[in-house]
Amino acid sequence: MTDIKRISMGFLLLCVFAMGRITGQVNLPQQSPKASVAYTIGLTEVKIEYGAPAVKDREIWGRVVPYNEVWRAGANQATTISFSTDVNMEGQTLRAGKYALFLIPRETEWTVIFNRKHDQWGAYTYDETADEIRFTVEPKMNEAVQERLLYSIHDMKSDMGYIKLSWDRMRLFMRFKVNVMEQAMANIIDALATGPQDKQWMVYAQGADFLMQYEGDPGQALDWARKSTDLESHAWNWHIRAKAEAMQEEYVDALASSIKSLKTGMADPADMYFKASVDRIIGEAATYVEPAIAAAPPERQWIVYAQGAECLLYSASHNDQALAWAVKSTEMREHPWNWYLRAQAEARSGDFTSAVASAKKSSALGAADPADVFYRDNQTTIEAAIAEWSIKHHE
Repeated sequence: MTDIKRISMGFLLLCVFAMGRITGQVNLPQQSPKASVAYTIGLTEVKIEYGAPAVKDREIWGRVVPYNEVWRAGANQATTISFSTDVNMEGQTLRAGKYALFLIPRETEWTVIFNRKHDQWGAYTYDETADEIRFTVEPKMNEAVQERLLYSIHDMKSDMGYIKLSWDRMRLFMRFKVNVMEQAMANIIDALATGPQDKQWMVYAQGADFLMQYEGDPGQALDWARKSTDLESHAWNWHIRAKAEAMQEEYVDALASSIKSLKTGMADPADMYFKASVDRIIGEAATYVEPAIAAAPPERQWIVYAQGAECLLYSASHNDQALAWAVKSTEMREHPWNWYLRAQAEARSGDFTSAVASAKKSSALGAADPADVFYRDNQTTIEAAIAEWSIKHHE
């Protein structure tokens, strides 16, 4: 650098600092106001802070912002971007931290620079040796004019996003990926190791749900879901277990877990999850029936049809299908349980004559088998139903 250039640069910086001291005495609006945007991709917090200049009918590219020179990617202070975790930025590893963002605009492609010296004014003291990474991207031109420079952060997937710079007609995209699976698994394992014992069932359920939502190991998801229900019985974790079993194509078990979720939720009037999710639990359970029938041995298919009917009877909007499955079950094998399910579906259809007959069939089968647990636990309910439906039959 020549002596003249050194003197010019020193004078410029002196002017900048002097102006800062002078204008700092009065609170006035800035021509390029401060702006910021923050967003979380997976478990990674991303924040951008910048000055936002306006176009003001000026020719921006090649004039206001010269080509082939380092630009602060905004106005006033250097634009900064921070990441709470390591990310993969356009194929390069960018460590967690705060960086100054600089750009070198060109007519066909731009150089993007993440510089470790984030606290600086503009690009006047930019030091290439402090660069963390560099890469090139191709700017896109748009018909619409973005009057004031704008940064935005967008997610494409749970582990992928991009930063978008818009100014004038130019749009610049910087894509990045985060390792959400590794971070989340570490958090789950840490919570299991250090959290209170009485909350472990929640951690197992959360871990199983996370793995299913984010395409993790389905076997691990099922293992954690089962550990959760072994520790605590709740509509929520039984629902997660049902989904994990279905993901592993264990549809017979998924149907049984769905029933357990419905029964557990119905038994707790304060269960807000159940109230919000009951239709979804029933709808998902209905999709398990046919594959469960295909997977079950012939001598157990009657149980699957009965389970399907039982699930649907938790909702008034699926009664026709519930009745059809209950009828199929009783045609395959007679049992107090499936005959009472059939009676309930018939009663909901308004066919109280058939409902009474089916409920009496359930009672007779149960009375003939002293070892039948279902009848022993539900005898009073069945007898009350017969009495109620008999009255409605004669009305």
